[in-house]
Amino acid sequence: MTFGRPSMIPEGYLRLELPAATLQVMGQTPQSTPAPQMDTMFFTATITLYNLMYKIIDSCYGQNLGLEEFRTDSDLVTLILKGEEQLDEWRSSLGPLQMSVYNTPLSPHDLENMDVENKLMERFIIVLSVRYHNLQILLHRPLLEKFLDECGRVTPSNNSKFNMDRRMLQHMGISSIETCITSAMVVISMIHTVIMSSGWRRDLLGAWNYSLFYTFNAGLVIFAATHVAHDDCKSDTERFSRWKFVEKALPYFNMAIEALQNLDRGNRVVERCVSYLSQLSLAPLSPALASNGDSYHDTGESLPNESASHGASVRLPNSFMAPRQMPMEIDLSEFMLDTDLDFFNRQMDVNHHY
Repeated sequence: MTFGRPSMIPEGYLRLELPAATLQVMGQTPQSTPAPQMDTMFFTATITLYNLMYKIIDSCYGQNLGLEEFRTDSDLVTLILKGEEQLDEWRSSLGPLQMSVYNTPLSPHDLENMDVENKLMERFIIVLSVRYHNLQILLHRPLLEKFLDECGRVTPSNNSKFNMDRRMLQHMGISSIETCITSAMVVISMIHTVIMSSGWRRDLLGAWNYSLFYTFNAGLVIFAATHVAHDDCKSDTERFSRWKFVEKALPYFNMAIEALQNLDRGNRVVERCVSYLSQLSLAPLSPALASNGDSYHDTGESLPNESASHGASVRLPNSFMAPRQMPMEIDLSEFMLDTDLDFFNRQMDVNHHY
């Protein structure tokens, strides 16, 4: 997924049953009495979630092989609604596995309430939550991309069918973008809160490269949604009311930068992603989204749930600021194709003249 590769084993080739809940995966000493094993239940939840990832990458991204067929807006909405139904079924299956996922952003207070005795379970829940919400982003991102493609275009006023399709896309698309943004906020809050903690809680995340990809992707989603809202509101500021969820997400963009800054210091890949997000954060916002056309750094709001524990604000220290020109050593080929960020590069070219 991170490198845009197709699935190594197509779902149709899978024939093995899911592991029994009493299967002991971890530990050297066999248990005398079979009982449900926490690690096996986590393993089962992960397998079934990754099966859904296969279906979503297959239906929405053509298995990353460029095989996507042309889809109408209604076809895309149907695929996303089907994916949502499958994700809801997966969440319902977590109860018997004694697992769960977070639905709202994680705060330092939530982290402090965790007991070290439940460290393994807490880690399983956090890792599952981040994976689940990243998959929500992947599912809804195609509609966000459609909105990005429409930015700046003039729509024909005399085409009734086109206008009807646009209205349907606006109605369903904004709701889809809100789901995308909500999951991005949850992902960023969880990774930021854990990374900024200390002691045993600092180890609640999985491998650094997953945390990097999830956070970077979530930050790009917030940036993209901001520019979609900007484009929609510039012709009619009364439309701002339907994009309030984007304004609420702006502080999380900077939380993503701060989280990555502290994820793995000295790691060149992480530093490249920090520099790129910092560069994007210099883009001025629409007056409908921030007073006086401020940038992401200057909304003047406190970071959600952070003031008590870190005293942080949206304004980032100078170390997070990137120069106007993209440094030549910024190379994100480990994460994406050369063309994947063309839209954002165009935005930076435009904003350079502001």
